[in-house]
Amino acid sequence: MRILFFNLLFLMPLVSKNIYLPQNSSNIIELEAKIVSQIAEAFVFDPKIYIIGSNEQLNSFFSIYSKLSSNCEDADFIYIKKDFDINKCKNKRKFFFTDNKKTYKKSSDILGAFFWFKSRPNIKISSSRARKYNLIIPSDYKRFVDK
Repeated sequence: MRILFFNLLFLMPLVSKNIYLPQNSSNIIELEAKIVSQIAEAFVFDPKIYIIGSNEQLNSFFSIYSKLSSNCEDADFIYIKKDFDINKCKNKRKFFFTDNKKTYKKSSDILGAFFWFKSRPNIKISSSRARKYNLIIPSDYKRFVDK
């Protein structure tokens, strides 16, 4: 009886659908591109997005959902995927978003963050930084406001 119990205990996770099986990374990257593009469209009409630290796969998914800019001067919305000196692209009409919660907390110029926590997407938007940019946070995004 014990042998049967231990066999079930160890074999059940292998045959059931669960979170132990790795997910397809392209689905995760596509979801990230779609969510960040929707956020950009919520704050800027017809935004041009510049991605700092992106790769070919991320760029291809972003190009499906939004317009991409090849440099930060032409962009309206800048998504930061790696450490970057914001002063290189600082302008009153540009909005910065990051994929790193610590970078978001540290920099007062970054409007918000999109990051993964416990395998779930999370969005944080700063209401004080939105006021600084004279932005109104859409009602759909009020639940993501970081006080």
